[in-house]
Amino acid sequence: MEDKSMTSRRSFLKSGAMVAAPVALVATPAVAAGVGDEELRMRLARMVDSRAIEALNRRFVSQFNAADERGLAALFADGRAPELGRGIARLVLEDAAEPEGIELSADGSRARATYVCRAEVEHILEGHDTLMQMARLQGNCAHRTSEPGELRIDYVRRQGGWTIERVRLG
Repeated sequence: MEDKSMTSRRSFLKSGAMVAAPVALVATPAVAAGVGDEELRMRLARMVDSRAIEALNRRFVSQFNAADERGLAALFADGRAPELGRGIARLVLEDAAEPEGIELSADGSRARATYVCRAEVEHILEGHDTLMQMARLQGNCAHRTSEPGELRIDYVRRQGGWTIERVRLG
């Protein structure tokens, strides 16, 4: 005995209802909570801004670690690369680069984020004695230590998108 699959208008409508059910379940809580279109648009705009700020921060850390001065300066509102501190050679973000929270201003023109990080600090070998001179001649110019810290970044929205206004390492 052979089973033939038959399609009809009823089976087509039934499968369409099964596909549409998850969409209805997602939309229902927003409607039930009394969330209007304007509030949904504001939430979406904040989410888009948060993602853009996270992407900007990833570019900042990448270009800082690559010591790309020109690329780094282009990310800043004033066009100048920051000075984070003496000897800071590399930044490593903790917790998969997720900020502790991005605070957006009410008008959406400014933002602030704090990231948990580790800063690799390069300590230059100082001194003029024979051992230091030999170490420098052999290429041992510095050693690095890793120190925990917080990267606090202030952002400002420009016509072209988000830029970094100020960076502090604490």
